[in-house]
Amino acid sequence: MSQEKLFIIHSVDDLAGPVKYLLDSIGKKLEKSGVIVFLNGPLGSGKTAFIQELARTVGIQGRVQSPTFVLMKKYEVDSVIIPELYTLIHIDAYRLEPHHKETLRVEDFLQDSGTLVCIEWPTAINLDNDLAYAHIDFEFMPKYTGNTELTEELYQERENMRRIKIRFKD
Repeated sequence: MSQEKLFIIHSVDDLAGPVKYLLDSIGKKLEKSGVIVFLNGPLGSGKTAFIQELARTVGIQGRVQSPTFVLMKKYEVDSVIIPELYTLIHIDAYRLEPHHKETLRVEDFLQDSGTLVCIEWPTAINLDNDLAYAHIDFEFMPKYTGNTELTEELYQERENMRRIKIRFKD
């Protein structure tokens, strides 16, 4: 992975920055092929919220929910923000096992220019890291910095903070 950027998020309102960064970085790639993005991080760290913000940004109307039980959701996109994007696919592999990757055949989406595939929990189905053009890692912020104890106010603020690292392959 060559290009990398770190974001500190205090609330869902702050997701616009990393979403814009991702969209700005994949536009030209979408003209030629599909783009797969892996989202990694613990439960509750912001993966689905990130995809909801991405969907809102590109003009998808209505509620975007995690496809935990239906495995995959597909949205048609007609966006002036990123005209190269025609389809957004959201896959949640949390409940899947490695043998399910044969059924999903995510590598086939690479043939579809204008298709963005966001996959939560790609490690659950042992997807090859090289499939992804971008990896987005979500982390909770540590509760303490060094030996300094946080005040209750700072503790609550840090409870809501996340680190989001976006990495692109060459």
